[in-house]
Amino acid sequence: MIDFFRLFGPSFLATVVVASALAFLSVHVILRRVVFVGVALSQLSSLGIALAFFLEGVVGESALLGFTQAHWFHWVMGWLLELVGLAFLMRPERGHLSREARIGVTFAASGALAVLFVASSPHGMDELRSLMAPDPLFTSTDDLIVLFATMIPSVALVLLFFRRFLIVAFDREMAISLGVHAARWDVFFYLLLGVAIAMAIHLAGVLFAIGFLVLPGAAALCMAHRPWQIFGLASGVGFASSAVGTYFSHELDLPAGPSAVATVFAVFLAMRLWHRLRHRAGPRNGDAARAAAA
Repeated sequence: MIDFFRLFGPSFLATVVVASALAFLSVHVILRRVVFVGVALSQLSSLGIALAFFLEGVVGESALLGFTQAHWFHWVMGWLLELVGLAFLMRPERGHLSREARIGVTFAASGALAVLFVASSPHGMDELRSLMAPDPLFTSTDDLIVLFATMIPSVALVLLFFRRFLIVAFDREMAISLGVHAARWDVFFYLLLGVAIAMAIHLAGVLFAIGFLVLPGAAALCMAHRPWQIFGLASGVGFASSAVGTYFSHELDLPAGPSAVATVFAVFLAMRLWHRLRHRAGPRNGDAARAAAA
């Protein structure tokens, strides 16, 4: 274990930070019922990174003024494409094209274009593999700098405006009746979510981003009831699952991202099973208590 942290300490830190941040945001994603919006944003970020690969092949990295040396280019392109997609997804529903339809269009089109851009770049399938499942074990120091400069402020802002985000997520109608501009807070949340997703895909791939954007929150909602308990448990599940999955991926020579997602899925199944067993045992215990009292 000591050798692992000596060799992969920075990358391990990056993985658990990204996973914990996504896990915290996953509660909002589930409460707002916008899982598919998160998936669409992930696909848009993939398109932005694929476009970055394509531009690097066409104009050359040197023509980008060293922008790619700190890996900012991939992350910024991913986030910019998410902004364009948000402008399309967040438009008011008018006419026959519902938001669900726009999500489907966005997901399909961005996925197809991402593959085409990567296929047209010089390295082709190697870059496609890097886009879908990059290995976070080889995270560089520059990646860490970008991570802490973007992810931590994003989560800090969510914490700073925690009550506003929470009331919009839990009871949108009540928030509007209290004078909260729910639409503005939605846009603000999606911008912060887009930053986290773009960073996660750049470091660990689409599968990692989607997995930790859904599973930790779903697991926490099975076990906790109070808001801070739910968010704390979700972050803990994300942190522990990513740490365990990343470590054993190194020990067993397996891909780190899928290993972490498989681990958090196992945690979700265990919590879900425990919740169902406790729910079934509850009425029986109550019946026994009533019988004893009689």
